[in-house]
Amino acid sequence: MVLSEGVPSDGLYVILDGTADVAKRSGVTEVPAGRLHEGDLFGEASCLHRAAATATVTMRRAGSLLRLPRADFDALVTTYPPILELVSALSDERTGTLRAVVAGKAWSADDGLLLI
Repeated sequence: MVLSEGVPSDGLYVILDGTADVAKRSGVTEVPAGRLHEGDLFGEASCLHRAAATATVTMRRAGSLLRLPRADFDALVTTYPPILELVSALSDERTGTLRAVVAGKAWSADDGLLLI
C-alpha cells in the first residue's frame, strides 16, 4: 500500500514500472475504483488540498515509483502555473470518478477499466 485513504500523502507519485489498484471506501466497504499504469500519477489531491488522501492506492506487484515530496510539489506548481492547472484538472476528474463509484454509478472492471 502506497497511499491510504484518510491519511495525508507525503508527496506526488508517478508509476515508472508496474500497476496499482485504486480503492475508495463506501461505508465500511472498500470499492475498486480503477487501476493506474506506468506513467500515471497519484497523490495529487492530497498535495493540492493539503488534506488526507481521497483513495487507497496499492501496487499490484513490485514496481518502481518516483516520489516528488510535498514541499517540492508546492515549489513546482508555484513556479510553473500550467502544471498546477493540469494537476488540478486531473484531481477534479478523479474526484468526480470517485463520487460516481461510491454512488454506484461507475465501477471497475476486471481489467482495471472504469465503467460509467
